[in-house]
Amino acid sequence: SHYVACMTAILSHMDDSHYRDYIQSYTTRQDLMDFLMETFIIFKNLIGKTVYPSDWMVMTMVQNRVDPSISEQCAFCSAEETLFHAYSECERLRPLFNLLQGILNNLGVVFSKELFIFGVLYSFKMKNRCVLINFLIGQAKLAILKTRKNQLSGSGLTSLVVQFRVLVVSQIRVEFEYFKLVSNLEDFQERWCVGDALCAVSEEGELQFLF
Repeated sequence: SHYVACMTAILSHMDDSHYRDYIQSYTTRQDLMDFLMETFIIFKNLIGKTVYPSDWMVMTMVQNRVDPSISEQCAFCSAEETLFHAYSECERLRPLFNLLQGILNNLGVVFSKELFIFGVLYSFKMKNRCVLINFLIGQAKLAILKTRKNQLSGSGLTSLVVQFRVLVVSQIRVEFEYFKLVSNLEDFQERWCVGDALCAVSEEGELQFLF
């Protein structure tokens, strides 16, 4: 991943003249063909594989931009796509931010773009609340990345709110089934039912979603 990060930084500073001069430096056709084949394999791997850890969402997005065929315009509007635009400014983020604002209010936190970018500082006294908030922010960013990728590929969910709900609900369901299996729904409620922001457990022991 460090190698790819360095290579991506170099490629981002190159224009047509750099590529043209570099290709002309090869003196034989065979050397040129070897170079082009190796380059093709590298780009194929960059597009088809994820070389960064799953939580390096920003670098994954930068990696996807290495493909010169991908437009520099936002996949959802006509604005220039930058990381700041994709994760903070694009109009499509508004419904997601409104949903997060309502959820975080129930957790006693005021939503802001700064909070969305950096997360909340961990506090041992409020560890369950802090972990839950950062989980939600992480899933929201993952939803942004997934829906952008789906928009570019022409398949899959492109609604941010729907994708966010799918990610959060699926994780909570898995956690609920585990704690129910080990007969420890009290711990589940301490971790996931904070402020009744996301879910609750009924008197009959059934999971109820509240967002």
